[in-house]
Formats: sequence, C-alpha cells, structure tokens
Amino acid sequence: YSEFNNKEMIGFMADFMENVLGKGVVYAKDTPNFIANRIGVFGMMVTVNEAIKRKINIEDVDGLTGTLIGRPKSATFRTADIVGLDVMEFVANTAYNKCLNDPHREQYIIPSQIKKLIDNGRLGQKSGAGFYKKISKGNIHVLDFESMDYRPINKKRFKAVTMAREKNSLEGKLKTAIFSDDDAGNFLWSVTSQSLIYCATLLGEISDDIVNIDNAMCWGFAWEKGPFKMWDILGFKDVL
Repeated sequence: YSEFNNKEMIGFMADFMENVLGKGVVYAKDTPNFIANRIGVFGMMVTVNEAIKRKINIEDVDGLTGTLIGRPKSATFRTADIVGLDVMEFVANTAYNKCLNDPHREQYIIPSQIKKLIDNGRLGQKSGAGFYKKISKGNIHVLDFESMDYRPINKKRFKAVTMAREKNSLEGKLKTAIFSDDDAGNFLWSVTSQSLIYCATLLGEISDDIVNIDNAMCWGFAWEKGPFKMWDILGFKDVL
C-alpha cells in the first residue's frame, strides 16, 4: 500500500467485495493495463508474432494454446475475434505508448497483417470476419497469413498434441506438450518461456506478489493455472 491509500478503506472494500458481492479481489498497482490485460495481451501478442514468424497456421495455434494448456477453448485468435481486433489493438497500443521502460515493449507493435485486417474493417465476430469468417451455418473459414484470404480449416497433426492428450492431468499435458521436440512443442516453449520471463520481470511493478498475478490471470482471463503455478508445474529448475 502506498502512502496515498487508506488501509482501512481498502480493507473495508475488499471485505465488501469478497463477502457481500462474492468476488475475488486482486491487489494491483496503478500501472497501464493493470495485471490481467498487461500479461494477457502480451501473451496474445507474443503468440501472434511467433505464429507469423514460424509460419504456423491460425487454427493450429488455437489448437495448441487452448484447453491443451489449461486456457479457454477460444485460445488465442478466436479470443481476439470475440474481443474485437480493434480492442486488442487499443490495449496493445496503451502498453506500447505508456510502458516506455518495458524491455519487451516491441512485442506490442501490431503486425502489418493484423493492421491490414483492422484497416479493412475485419474486426472479428462483430463485423462477421477477423481471423475467422463464418461462411454459412456450421461452416467457418480461417485467415491464411500468406495469402491474406480465407480458406477451409485444416488442422495439422502434431506429436506434441497426440502425446499430451494421452495424459489425464494438466501437469502431464503441460510437461508433455511444452517439452516436446517438434514444431508444436518448440512453439509452445517459445511463447510460454517469454510469458513467464515477462511475469517475473514485472513482479513488484504491477503487483507486490505472485499470488495476485496468478489470481488476476485465472479470474480475468480464465486460465486454469496462473503463470507462476504453471512455472511450478513445469518444474522451476527445468524452466530456468
């Protein structure tokens, strides 16, 4: 708590929110995008940037970054479509323009392909097309970054996914997928490691402890486990 905050008022408000409203309270510091959007949108941007760099298809990225690793079914690109690409751009721009000392700030720059979608009014679900496009009932097409046109969904089969799906626990799935030595495993390791480093870097800046960061991601972005619990599950030393 800073000297500008009244501890009694904070205690009273937290008690009211938790015990009367039945909500979870996150103690954040007054920084751009607070906790969940700062980390969540960073994770989305890293995933998008790596997908473009590694030429991994949108539907494959969503297959890797959803329920397989304890995230919502909408994963990355589908989530962006639901939220709206213009909203994603707005939150990313806030971080880029206001977090001037952020060592990973360049991740928030919107890639040209996505800028093109936004400029063309393809903002996601609300405009009928974004990363996905509904052709007819039950028939969804997906954007191809190479051609910038829509095509039928065609998911690849990855060793990492096949092996991870055989595991019953999230721990088993995470370890198997992220440490798998194929395109999918290498992709997941890249985005996971960058996100974990980012969370560790921001500790003390956006929140005083790891519990509030984990709670913010679980409650705000519906992650099954927060980043630091995920780090423990993967094995602290193995990740290090």
